[in-house]
Amino acid sequence: MSKKKKIVSLITILLLIFSFGGCKEKSGLSIIDSNLGNYQQGVKADTKQVRLEFNQPLAEADIAVEENGTELKTKVEISEAELVISNLDLIPRAQYKLILTATSNNGAKMNNSYQFVAEPVSYPEVERENK
Repeated sequence: MSKKKKIVSLITILLLIFSFGGCKEKSGLSIIDSNLGNYQQGVKADTKQVRLEFNQPLAEADIAVEENGTELKTKVEISEAELVISNLDLIPRAQYKLILTATSNNGAKMNNSYQFVAEPVSYPEVERENK
């Protein structure tokens, strides 16, 4: 085998090694399921807790829920890869912001915030006018 072919073969092998895990980074932390649904279209005002499921078990999480800029007192529980925020008392048509900082057991971090509006569960019925 010529010297040029050996160099090309060596480069190809090195590229394959690095492509298939030789320089693998730890995977990121992400939310894979939640009871918020499509929060951008609003969250029902009768929602009493938020459940977030992550792709990895959590070591810790720092959560803040703000209502029109004022932080609410909430309760946070972590169970493996699930985080539950309870003690919510949402007011219809109020603006909310969920601020999340979480760290997985393997050190992956996530910082994010979600803004939503509490939508009324039902709208008042208007009586028909008498004729």
